[in-house]
Amino acid sequence: MEVVIINADDWQWIYLDGYLHDEAHELGEGNHFYYLLNLSNKYQFNSDDVEVYLTNKKGDEYLSTYGSFPHELESFKGMYE
Repeated sequence: MEVVIINADDWQWIYLDGYLHDEAHELGEGNHFYYLLNLSNKYQFNSDDVEVYLTNKKGDEYLSTYGSFPHELESFKGMYE
């Protein structure tokens, strides 16, 4: 399973196998460890499957325009690093 977490100024998004799973100001209401632990148990992934990124200028412009990330991660390629 591919797990991608993307951070912007005050939002976080998590994609599981390329699809948006959750978005919040802080995933897990700030309790990231237990949030990811619970997800990993439910969806059978480990820490090697998790990648964390920040939005770049294009990503920030996208968020400013649309107010959210797309449902499919593929639509957001090149907008985070």
